[in-house]
Amino acid sequence: MTNLEFRSEWLMVTTKDPKNPDKRLVFEYHGEGLDRSIMPPLDWPTFGPDWYFDLSQAQPFAARWAELQKDALAQLSLPDGKIERITISKQRLFMPRNDRLLIEVRAEAGKRNGRVVYDLNGKIVDITKP
Repeated sequence: MTNLEFRSEWLMVTTKDPKNPDKRLVFEYHGEGLDRSIMPPLDWPTFGPDWYFDLSQAQPFAARWAELQKDALAQLSLPDGKIERITISKQRLFMPRNDRLLIEVRAEAGKRNGRVVYDLNGKIVDITKP
């Protein structure tokens, strides 16, 4: 995988094309099944093999899912906010030297929004406050 993006209604997965390992595919899950997306994978000039991660590496986030969402709302001072999106990736676009798997929690309350990025241990790596 290079990216797992969770929203309230669906999940988007960007992964290596099993038929052509030099290419990536995007799939969406809407509660019925996993289908190929009409969205192409984002193609950044800095993209490379070091952006990939094994899905099993994301397991520690599952145990902290609710805790990280609650903490993000508190860190962003959005107690009445809602989680807009959760992304699991290496964040290589914004952190080119990073090789760790990270989870980004984006929240919003009206026109106010922000994000908190955590490592596997729940430590804050980056934050953008409203």
